[in-house]
Amino acid sequence: MSKIFKNMLPYWKGLIIVVALLVVQAWCDLSLPAYTSDIIDVGIQNKGVEHVLPEAVTEDEFTLAQLFMTDEEKESWENSYEKDGDVYRLTVTDKKQLDELDDTLLLPLLMNYQMSSVDEQTFKESVAKQTGMDQAMLDNMSIEQIGESMGVPLTSFEKEVEDDDGNTMVTNCVDMRTVFAAMKASGAMTEEQILSMRATVSDTIDTMGSSLVKSMGIAYAVSCDTAAGVDIDKVQTSYLWSAGGRMVAMALLMGVATVLVGFFGARIGAGIGRDLR
Repeated sequence: MSKIFKNMLPYWKGLIIVVALLVVQAWCDLSLPAYTSDIIDVGIQNKGVEHVLPEAVTEDEFTLAQLFMTDEEKESWENSYEKDGDVYRLTVTDKKQLDELDDTLLLPLLMNYQMSSVDEQTFKESVAKQTGMDQAMLDNMSIEQIGESMGVPLTSFEKEVEDDDGNTMVTNCVDMRTVFAAMKASGAMTEEQILSMRATVSDTIDTMGSSLVKSMGIAYAVSCDTAAGVDIDKVQTSYLWSAGGRMVAMALLMGVATVLVGFFGARIGAGIGRDLR
């Protein structure tokens, strides 16, 4: 054994190359599943959108999005966008900063998204609870009539949702944010009540998986981008090509590393065998 190690010394450069190539090969092998996961989770499920903050938002949405934000969160939100005509466009490009903003603004944006499409029955129950109006009376009123009685323009719209069995169904929904905004402006809803709602939603989020919560937040970003005129199909296609290209490059690099390891290993082995003879 000592003779083998002694005869390996003249080939120390080749041995270092082999070890380095093995490290590269292992790194590529471990990275490929992550790229596959990104293609499925981000590229397909999240339509190529990686962050909770939308690339663009309409003027109305830019204001409504701040409904459940604290003063610090509002400042972060406003500093992240710049007005461009009728929309606000995201100016932050640094990935680390975007990740930090995702963590900071996930809760209020998620609440905002949930309140933007509340089914009619839940809406009526919430209005009865918040305003003290009779539930039976609200059940016999249309959404438009409820809006008129509250001095807020309200309309219902249809939205496709999935039931517990995964089947798609159409339900009538209401954008409840305008009601909350009006109540907040009139003083009927205090900051303490909003913080209480945040705490309740936060407790619910804590029981959910982080990936599911992130996907829900990204669904909000997708809806905002679509409303602001961003071509989501183009975003998704671009991401899939980019992620797929990186995955192919990683696989090719791993293949090259494997071939080179075999090549240098064979040369070193042949050289040591020759020297021993």
